[in-house]
Amino acid sequence: MAKEAKSRILESAGRVLLTHPPERVTLELVAKTARCAKGLIHYHYKTKDALLASAAADIWAKRTDAWTTALGRPKPAEAIDAAWDLITDEAASGAHRAAVQLATRRDDLIGQTARKAAGEFRDSMARATEALVRRMGRTLTVPPDEAGELLVSTVNGLGMELDMDVGSERVSAAWAAFWIGLLALTR
Repeated sequence: MAKEAKSRILESAGRVLLTHPPERVTLELVAKTARCAKGLIHYHYKTKDALLASAAADIWAKRTDAWTTALGRPKPAEAIDAAWDLITDEAASGAHRAAVQLATRRDDLIGQTARKAAGEFRDSMARATEALVRRMGRTLTVPPDEAGELLVSTVNGLGMELDMDVGSERVSAAWAAFWIGLLALTR
């Protein structure tokens, strides 16, 4: 029962972060979303920062799992399409904005936790990119970590474009251009 309550609180904090910047998240709002008493949050997470740091790690872990799964599809075209769907889904749900906001916080527990998780995301994307390129019958001519960093930067940039509602056709064209550019870095 306690484990279930802690999980519900963590999930609720994550949902609140999808619609509110971290500095605007209150324990009252999380308690209302989780349908529990504020004291129960304090029981499981001693401070608001501890709760939001756990939520940041969870948001990034879910993002890493989703991207690894999408890019791991057996057919490269399906992997690229699944990744595009993730970019649009993350922008629509607020997950992209929340992940970036959490990772760009300065020198607090929340930002440190999110930056560590963002680094793990980058490492996973480097491995996933290299594996996807291999499934295409190609070999990277740059180190995998550079290709992964390029993918992460592109995904974050396109997510920001979608967050600003610049038009999905333009962003979709940029996604296609990214893959053409990445293939230019293979043999």
